Amino acid sequence: MILWLVKLRQRLTTLQRHKKNMKRVIEKIETGFMDDFLEALLELMGLAFYLNNRFRANIKDFKAIYNFVSEDGRIAAAAVFANNGMKMKREKVPDDDPDLKVTVIFKDGHALWRFLMSGTPDIFKSVLDRDISYEGNLNYLLKFAYLSRHMKTMFGL
Repeated sequence: MILWLVKLRQRLTTLQRHKKNMKRVIEKIETGFMDDFLEALLELMGLAFYLNNRFRANIKDFKAIYNFVSEDGRIAAAAVFANNGMKMKREKVPDDDPDLKVTVIFKDGHALWRFLMSGTPDIFKSVLDRDISYEGNLNYLLKFAYLSRHMKTMFGL
């Protein structure tokens, strides 16, 4: 009986170790997916500005830098608006002028997904729920929410 209990305990310990390893693997996959999702969304937005004159009119003479970073620093991308267009960068972009920039810090990939892909992005709810926080110009954050909602409608996302 004691031998059986010892073996059972060893098996449980092994299962717990495998569970922790699987959790780490899943987190890495989710982080990679969310990083790719963010980059693809920003690339699609840049393409939409390039192809659609009416959509591009929303950023006429608009200059801003949007940095998107996860709290743990594993996901980062930026959208740089200048010269009536937008370019996506795969890392955080520094800028000395805080009036031209906003940094969106999201709790995790799921919080980013909810913020960007919900039917009606509610910035204030996301901030109050602590899914996201931001540094910089709040008006720019509101403008980005409007642009992403408009783009989702345009592409049927």
